[in-house]
This record gives sequence, structure tokens and C-alpha cells, in this order.
Amino acid sequence: MKDLLMVDAVDEDHVVDELVQRYRQGYVYTFLGPVLIAMNPYKLLKQKDGSSIYARNMIDEFSGKEMHLAEPHPFAIAEAAYSNLMRFGTDQSLLITGESGSGKTETSKHVMQYLTTISTRSRAKSAVIANRRMSVAQKKEADEMTSHDAVIEGVDDAAEFPALVRNLTAVGVTRDEQDAIFEQLSAILWIGNIRFRETTDEFHNKVAALADDAAREALETAAALLGVEAAALEAMLTFRIVNIYREDQKVLFDARQAKKVCHSIARTMYENIFSWIVARINANVSVAARALIERYNAAHSGNAHYVRSRIQGPHFSIVHYAGKVEYDVTLFFEANVDTFFNDLHAGMAKSANAFVRDVFKDTRSSEETKKRPPSTSQQFRAQAHSMRKAAIDLLTTPSIGVLDAETQELVPFAEDSATLGCFSLGRNRIFLRHPQALSALEVLREHKIPDMVGIIENAWRRYKNRLALTKFLAAERELAAAYKAVSTNCQDRRKRRAGANDKATIAALYATWEAVSTALLHSENRLTRQLAADERDNGVIFAQSLVRAALERRAFLRLKRAQIVFSKRYRGLKTRKQMAADMWKSCKKALLGVRTEFERYMGKKKRRRNTLDREYKGDYIGVNTYPAYASLLSAKGGASAKLLFLGHVQKVNERFVHQARVLMISSHAIFNLKADKIHQPKERRVVELTRLSGVAMSAQPDNYLLLQVKGDADLLVVVEQKTEIVNALRKRILAASGRELPVTIADSLEFMAVKGKPQTLKFQFDRALAEAVSSKIDRKTMLVKVGII
Repeated sequence: MKDLLMVDAVDEDHVVDELVQRYRQGYVYTFLGPVLIAMNPYKLLKQKDGSSIYARNMIDEFSGKEMHLAEPHPFAIAEAAYSNLMRFGTDQSLLITGESGSGKTETSKHVMQYLTTISTRSRAKSAVIANRRMSVAQKKEADEMTSHDAVIEGVDDAAEFPALVRNLTAVGVTRDEQDAIFEQLSAILWIGNIRFRETTDEFHNKVAALADDAAREALETAAALLGVEAAALEAMLTFRIVNIYREDQKVLFDARQAKKVCHSIARTMYENIFSWIVARINANVSVAARALIERYNAAHSGNAHYVRSRIQGPHFSIVHYAGKVEYDVTLFFEANVDTFFNDLHAGMAKSANAFVRDVFKDTRSSEETKKRPPSTSQQFRAQAHSMRKAAIDLLTTPSIGVLDAETQELVPFAEDSATLGCFSLGRNRIFLRHPQALSALEVLREHKIPDMVGIIENAWRRYKNRLALTKFLAAERELAAAYKAVSTNCQDRRKRRAGANDKATIAALYATWEAVSTALLHSENRLTRQLAADERDNGVIFAQSLVRAALERRAFLRLKRAQIVFSKRYRGLKTRKQMAADMWKSCKKALLGVRTEFERYMGKKKRRRNTLDREYKGDYIGVNTYPAYASLLSAKGGASAKLLFLGHVQKVNERFVHQARVLMISSHAIFNLKADKIHQPKERRVVELTRLSGVAMSAQPDNYLLLQVKGDADLLVVVEQKTEIVNALRKRILAASGRELPVTIADSLEFMAVKGKPQTLKFQFDRALAEAVSSKIDRKTMLVKVGII
């Protein structure tokens, strides 16, 4: 039977027998009225198709189903609580109890899984912290409790670890805080590895000392994880300070007491970490003071096992969910009166680890710190009492009788025989005998209430619609009148009608429209956009008329200027025909002088008069006439090499001596050639174009050109085709590398004819000269005087 209330004889033997039979049939859940009994199978349960019994399709199966019609399952209990919450609007409480390893945590997870899935009003994040998952930081086997492998069929902790990290992140625990939690859990395990041996001091008193090097390693590792000095941790474990008659006395621990302090630190640390996690989850998911599930899970959860009546001997074993654990009742009293002394609080408060200081923060008042800290059993009793009170306040199970307010006695029921005892009447309640009757009434009520609500809603909706229609028609008339007035004025202004462009009238019309549209329409409505488009069209039409008028005036002025130019040119032509030849030459020379002043290269360098109208050739020697030049060109650039310039130049060396040379520039390199015989050029220097960092010239009408080479000696030449060379180099470098070739124009240039030895070239204008004259001032400076050329 799925409900033990249906058993004929409700005694221990029949109940146990029924549970055993269901367990053998694969049913681990059984109802006891509103209570669900769960027997931990220590394995993952699956359906016939191989999927988990907690799969999503199972949630759909239990959703909306009454508990007495559903199979025993945590989803059934969760559905009942959720239905009562939505139906009656009262808080619900689920109390999950059992010994360690009985499945409380897993059951809580399944309940939360169901509630978060079916809830349509909020998606609460599961905040259940599994005891088994808290051991994720165990990279080393520690203490007797983990000296063996505890493998659970179908459970892969490594596979679930990423889910644990995601869940902690989802509830607001940052990655740094997660790392801190795992570090402190690891510290708990290392503390469990600390061993002590019994020794004596100089007064033959028993004192504790570290057992061996392994114990020393465990202590140092735990201290590093806790953020305290190893010596300070050893002091906390081996003695404490007691104030006797206002004097501090040092009390040394023996090996057993020191181990007890280790257990106390580990137990308190685990409990504080667990409380910190619960507080963080509650703060981040914004739950009320009464959470959906309250669960006590302190580190010393073995208290539940000591009260079992079947335990008689000093040693016993319990098969927990994670494996078999041996218990010893020796020193049971001392273990349960154990306290976390103020010395330990003070020591942990000095930790360099912020997380350790946070979890060990002492929130007690100054008066409370003077008292003995509460023991483990006292803390357990206080927490259990608090949980019991909260559960009693939230439990909403219907009463099965009525208590008189004064006598606190049951009031007898008045049974209605006509209904065959289906219900009984109390003083202020109706009590149903069968849950099916209550379910039927609730279903009928849920069907009737929507019909009644629908009738009321329809009548109210019709009334509100009539009011809305009346207001809508009035608003529509007001809106249409305001829009029509503005639109008509806009069309009148477009047609240039008299009085339509009055500023005051336009402002008044738009003020009325803004007031009406703001009250009745949203900001980006169609009518406002249409008016804006009309105004934009008016502006475009007005601008077009202005543009057309301006274009017509511009065309007229252009024709007028052309007529003036033609007239001047015609008069000039007639004048030149009548002018003597000598006078014409002097006029032409003066004109060229004016052009050299105003037609400057790059706006700075004066042009020579004989180069103003000269045609650019590029090849001034004839590369096709002399095959030797073509061979040099293809040797450096291949078949794709193109000739940019070839001509005679004078190269200036480091002693400012001018030497005859041939300068050839290709699309890849610059060639300095010595050609005593024009058909037999000899290569003196080749500079790749990629190494050319810039060119420099003076602002005077001279022929000096400086080619600046990156990381090597520069090349200073005297050439008539300066402008042609610079333009060709700029165009080629821009096309090849996408960079502009820097061009410097100044009357003082610094160059290096020899690498590492800078020299200066200065230019000076002398009106009396008819050509450029160079003179050496010293070994590093040459002066070039330039006249009118």
C-alpha cells in the first residue's frame, strides 16, 4: 500500500513489513498520511526507460495532481505545499528529518527542483548545500574518516563539481570566495592529520608535542591555509591562557586535550563556513526571515545517533550515505561540553586571510566574552529549539478537532446522518471525514470561482468600455481639429498665401497641438511625424528656390567674368602684335620672374624660370639605347622593375667636391653610377627605396637635392629635375607602402655624406648673382649662394 494509514493493523511489525515489501519492489517512498517516508537506497533510482525518477517528465506528471491521487514521491509533497500556498495564500513549511546519510539533502534538492520548475511567478535558485559536495577540496586523504574509498554507484563528484561552482556563482558567491571556502575545507582536513605524542615538561607534567615530521607538515600546511603563523597555531593547540584571580595562567594540554582542541577548531570552522554560506544565499536570493526549508546540519551531526535506544556498547558502526563510519562513545560527555575558547577566537582574528577573519568574527558583547562560550550540545539544543518553533509557526496541516478557547477541550461533533458521516459540524468549522470529499469540494470551488469572477469582470468591463469610448470620441474630435489647423497653415505657407507666415499665429497653432498631442498621444506618434515631414518639405522647397536663384546669379556672373577675360586677352593679343621683339622678350622675362614668386613647389620652394613650362621625361639618357642600364635595372628589381628617372647629376662628397655621376631611380632602388663612358656605367652605390627616410631641398631656385637614407650615409646631388624626382619618389613610396615620403624645405640642411659625421649645407639668396655658387666654409659647412635664375 502506498499509504500506511490504509494498513489494517497499525503497529510496528505491520508497518515495518509493509516498508520492507515496498523496498524490495523498488519503491523507496511511502505515504503516512501527509508524511512521506523515504528509505535511502544508496544508489540513483531510475524508471523503466532508464531515465531518473526525478527527470523533468516526472515533474509534469505530478503537477496539479492531488496528493492522495499521486504516487509517493518528494514531488507529491512539494506539489501539495505549492497548491496550498497558491490556493490559501498562507506560508508553507516542509520539515525534513532523519539521521546523517538518510537522504535529507538529496530530498531537499528534489523538492527545490520541483518548486523552481513549476513556479511561474518567480524562479528561485536552489540554495541547498550538499554535505557530500563540501568535500571538493580534499586533494589528500585525511583522518580516519577518509582512509578508505567511498564510491557511490552512479555518482560522479568530479562531473558534478562544475555544477557546484555554477550554483555557488548563481547565488552570489564569487570565485575568490569559492577558492577561500575550498582552502578552509582543505585546512580542516590538514588539521585532522595533526598527531600528538605524550611527553613531560621540567615539572614532570604531561604535555603535548607533535608526533613526527608528518604532523609538523600537517600543522604548517594548515597554518598557511588559515593565514596564521605555524608557531601561533601550535600554541593554540598545546596550551591556553586562563585568568585566575585577575592573573593570566598558562595551562598546558596533554596529547588527548590537544587533539580535542584540533577537533574543536575543525568543528567550529566547518560550522561557521556552513553558516556563512547559508547567510550569503539567503541575502542574495532575498528570502524572508522564514525560508522555505530550514535545515540544521552542524559539523557535529553525530548527536542524533547518540540518542538511539539500540546503542548499548562503547563502539558501534553506522552505514552513512557516504560509507561506513565507526563511532566511539568514549569521552562522549567531554565532546559535547567542548567549547571554542576565547584564545582560539583571538588567534583566528589575527589571521592574514580575510575570509578566515570573517567566518571567525566574534559578534558577542563584552559581557558575553567574559562568560564561558556555549558548548556544542548547548548550540545544538538552541538551534533545534529555534527550528522547531519556526516549523510549528508555519505548519498548516488542517486540525482534526476543535478546541474550546477557554477549556482547551475538544468540542463534540454534530454528525449529519443524512450524509452518512461524510462530514461533521463543529462550533466554527466543518470537518470532513474523507480526503476525497475535501478534494472534490476544492475542485468544485475552483471551477465555480472563475465563472463568478468572469460575470463580474464582464459587467465591469462593459461599463469601463462605455466610459472609455465617450472620452475617446471627445479626444478624437479635439485632436483632429488641432491637427487640421496646423496642417492647413503649413500648406498655406507652402503656397505663399497672404498672412500664412505670421509668427504669432504659427506659434499659437503649434502650442495648441503640443498640448493636445502630449495629453493624448505618445511622443513618437504618426501625426507629429507627418507635421514634421510637412515642415521639412516646406524648408526644402524654400531652400530649392534660394538655390535656383543663387545658381542663376552665379551663371550670370561666370558669363560676365568670361566676357571680361576674353576682352582682356583680345586686347593683349592686339597689343603684342604691335609690340617690338626686344620689348616682348623683356616683358616675357618679367612675367617668368613673377611666376617664380607665386608658382612655388609645395608652396615653399622657388622654381627656376627655365623649368616652369618644361615637360617631364624621366629618361634623359636613353635606357633603350644603352643596354647596360637596362641590365642594372633588371638585376635589382627583376622583370617587374620600372624606370622612374635616368639622367646626369653631380654628386657632392664629404669634402664638398662635386663629382659627375649618373643617377638612376627604379621602382625598387636608387643607383649612384659612375659613367666616364656613357655606355659603360659602373655601380658605386645602390639604396633600396624602403630605406629612403625623406628628401630635403632649399627654398631658393637652386638644383641641390638631398636624399636621406635611414641608418646610412645620405646622398647629396645637383640635378635640374628636382621637382620631377621628388614627385616620382613620393608617388612610388605611397603606392608601395602606403606612407607619405617626408619632404623638408629649408635654407639650412643637415646631412651625412659619411655615416656618423653630420655636415651642414646653407643657402643664401644674392640678387646680384645669375647662377648658384658654392663655397666651403669649413670641413663641416658649405654655403651656396643663389641669385635670380
